[in-house]
Amino acid sequence: VYKRQALAETLAAMAADRVNFLAGLSAGVYASEVTQQVVDWTWATFLQASPLAAQSLGDLGPLDQRAMLSSLDVPILSIVGDKDAVVDPAVCRSVVDYASDVTLVEFTESGHAPFIEESEKYNRELIAFVAKQL
Repeated sequence: VYKRQALAETLAAMAADRVNFLAGLSAGVYASEVTQQVVDWTWATFLQASPLAAQSLGDLGPLDQRAMLSSLDVPILSIVGDKDAVVDPAVCRSVVDYASDVTLVEFTESGHAPFIEESEKYNRELIAFVAKQL
């Protein structure tokens, strides 16, 4: 669910102190225990993005993609990090309400990065989904 005030506060915090904001975000991406090196790598990756990425985030927040999802005629793999503190897991779960061919995979031990936190399961599920499409 889009929350205008929360997005405005996020963008303001990022504009005021991008480096430290992204450091905090990097630590909040993971729900399971990861090494400090992984958090640092995430932070470095975030810092490589253009500062204009905040504009994209601002544009994405209020964007309602439900009609577009309903019009897609392709299989969709929706990955849900059950403990995601960046994107509400309900958003990823709701894809099944708007698209006709959805494979929904829940990652119970993950936050926003199941590909890191539960990499074996993530790779297994991704390969199975792609193989099913061939």
